[in-house]
Amino acid sequence: MLIESFPSTNPQADNLVMLHGWAMHSGIWRSVIDQLQARHHLWCVDLPGHGLARQQPWPELPLELIDQLHRQLPGNSIWMGWSLGGLFALQAARQKLCKGLILVASNPCFVQQPHWPHAMPASVFQQFADDLSAGFERALKRFLALEVHGSESAREQLQELQQIAFSRGIPALPALTGGLQLLQQADFSQVLPQLPMPALIIGGRRDRLVPWEGLQQTAERLPNATLKRIPGAGHAPFIGDPDTFSQSVVEFCDGL
Repeated sequence: MLIESFPSTNPQADNLVMLHGWAMHSGIWRSVIDQLQARHHLWCVDLPGHGLARQQPWPELPLELIDQLHRQLPGNSIWMGWSLGGLFALQAARQKLCKGLILVASNPCFVQQPHWPHAMPASVFQQFADDLSAGFERALKRFLALEVHGSESAREQLQELQQIAFSRGIPALPALTGGLQLLQQADFSQVLPQLPMPALIIGGRRDRLVPWEGLQQTAERLPNATLKRIPGAGHAPFIGDPDTFSQSVVEFCDGL
């Protein structure tokens, strides 16, 4: 892993850990870095096989990365994960390593199950795996197109996501396949009632990868959750509406 720090000018500011999604890297947060850094010390993580850490191998047990991350980060931090990154944030919460939890367009169970119907259909998920077998660029283009599908400025957001995605090199194939396996297998749905820390669940109303109903169900199961909807945004609400996103995160963190 590689961790970039962006210290706030306020020495008393909270520490905010930021975890990216599948096939991406920490550069995905660039549209909100300035606004969040004004109020928080930021710790932006590139997971193994991604971005500036793409030469590092994806681990056999990826959620165990939390122990390594915890040793490198300030204690009592707020953990924020987008999409795949939300699973790592949930693991940190499960291990009681964070004082606050922010899930951005992230489902505790990403693929539909009888007990968690508001998730990605298995057929759609399988198409990602098939596309990845045929070639990384095809899989990523399909994924990015779904990320912005339905948002009010889909074309502009797609261009921005494509630029960001390749700005730190192509992710390692084992990290991509490992990430898909984690998305398919991880299930934190039964753990949610055991997470007492304040939580913010934030997502775009037009998200085609994580249904809004899934975010509602997540918020209902968490003991101390706030649910925030960004109406015109898709799967990347910090790009679709960075101002509203940043304001929501700052207000939540200030309330801790």
